Amino acid sequence: MNESEPGSGGLKFVTTSGIFARGTVIADRYLVEGELGSGGMATVYAAVERKHNRRVAIKVLKSDVGDSIGLERFSREIEIISKLQHPNILPLYDSGEWEGKLFYVMPLIEGESLRDKFTREPRMPVSEVVELAQRISLALDYAHSRGIVHRDIKPENIMLTGGSVVVADFGIARALTGLPANLTLTGLAIGTPVYMSPEQAESSGDIKGTSDQYSLACVVYEALMGAPPFGGSSAQHIIMQHWRDEAPSMRAGRSDIPDDVEEAIRRALSKDPAQRFETVSDFAQALNVGATQTRLLPNFKTKRGRKNLYLGIGVAAVLLIGWLAATLLPGVSVSRTAAVTADSIPRLIVLPFTHSGDARDKYIADGITDEVTSRLSNIRALRTISRASANQYAGVPFARIASELKARYVLTGSIATEHGAGDIVRLRVIPRLVDLNGGEEREIWSERVQEDILPGKVFDVQARVASGVASALSTRVAPDEQRALAAPVTANAEAYGYFLRAAPYSAFLFDEQPTRLAVELYEKAAKADPTFTLAFAKLAQFQSLYYYFFDRTPSRLLAAKVAADRAIALDPNLADSRIALGYYFYLGALDYDRAQA
Repeated sequence: MNESEPGSGGLKFVTTSGIFARGTVIADRYLVEGELGSGGMATVYAAVERKHNRRVAIKVLKSDVGDSIGLERFSREIEIISKLQHPNILPLYDSGEWEGKLFYVMPLIEGESLRDKFTREPRMPVSEVVELAQRISLALDYAHSRGIVHRDIKPENIMLTGGSVVVADFGIARALTGLPANLTLTGLAIGTPVYMSPEQAESSGDIKGTSDQYSLACVVYEALMGAPPFGGSSAQHIIMQHWRDEAPSMRAGRSDIPDDVEEAIRRALSKDPAQRFETVSDFAQALNVGATQTRLLPNFKTKRGRKNLYLGIGVAAVLLIGWLAATLLPGVSVSRTAAVTADSIPRLIVLPFTHSGDARDKYIADGITDEVTSRLSNIRALRTISRASANQYAGVPFARIASELKARYVLTGSIATEHGAGDIVRLRVIPRLVDLNGGEEREIWSERVQEDILPGKVFDVQARVASGVASALSTRVAPDEQRALAAPVTANAEAYGYFLRAAPYSAFLFDEQPTRLAVELYEKAAKADPTFTLAFAKLAQFQSLYYYFFDRTPSRLLAAKVAADRAIALDPNLADSRIALGYYFYLGALDYDRAQA
């Protein structure tokens, strides 16, 4: 580094390459303010786009890297990446070639990278790391659903600005794969060795989203421990550790890390991609639940107690389900406290159904899992564990589920989707119902459901699965409950499409962006079908959550009450309608007696 000088906006300019001096105009439209830094593959400049008078960052590829890629291939890959539009992804404004050098243009983030934060704070609080992972997972899952893998997740590519988290250089590594060995040896072109998955280090052509999950797990590990899981003096030595060694114990060096958080990280760091979580969001959710489930349930009537309860809602939601079950169970006289712990009603957990097929259809699997859970929760003689609690047990041995949740039955299964002519989706669902009584695992029901459906008719399959479970359990189902099991939630395909797409976002209850997206999608579903009870119920629930955590305005609270009242008016016996009203009284009106009732 030859010099360091202040720039506008508090930026520090350096000179490492001397390629483009201040005042240079790149491609006749970008006025260079100064050099921000240089790495193995590119030099970064701050500049002003003269047409729109906005500040940008320009990454200019090193000559040997750019020559090996070629303009045609680089432009083709950049065009794909530029279509990513997500609040947690740093967008690409432009790209091209100038004076024989390839470049691409991004917004200039006037914040800091996660690497900068690590320098100041080598070990971050567990709760802050979990929140960070959730935000990053939204960006990664969004890109993965569109067939794009980042390939270079590392602290330098995670930017923190104004309370937001954005992932930079999305997919740039994809444009750099297949470069000559002398360029990729250090890993700078195809990823960074410290954070690189074993399969990516093998230069496998079929890199999937689970590779990004592994890299994120390395970043999470470093955020908690102050150092990445693997390190060394050479790229080859580091890569060998990724292939061969297990990450050092985290709790041995930091006792405040919950066991389940370390377990989630270890799973995401599995050498075999098939052993990792199905999606990055599943990993982030496991971290969240692992960080909150060990907390004691708080006093409901203290402000601190309310805050802690909803930060631990993945566990505590089962209480609300228990109270609702107590009010709906006919002929059972128990106190509210006894209702939560009563052993007289068998417990069922619906685990997230696994999905295979086009990644864009994963929302269908999420929606089916959510809806089957919702339908079964209406059966008075059966206690269905909430989906928020169930999500954390994906991939967990059934014996542990039986021990920790006192669950008698587990419903699991797989969903495959395949697109046919027009809008037809070929759907194959194979549910399995397992009895865990006495410590043994006994499959008591399974069915293969295969149908060609329109996207809005998925509820036909959900009703069939829910009814099959009730029949297999010989559970007494009242006539009104039977109608609820089989009833279509809406006849409007557009409304149901919005409803299904909200399911993945509804798994993140404490992050503003997904909560807002859930609200918007449930609003669209309710608007498309004003008789869609479940859409209004879910809308009310998430309006209340959004009010409590992010937007304490009278209009937001009123919107929650209006949606809850509409759900109750449409179907006062639907469990989600009562939950919606309970959320309003608890989170909005702070009327705990009415919320519990």
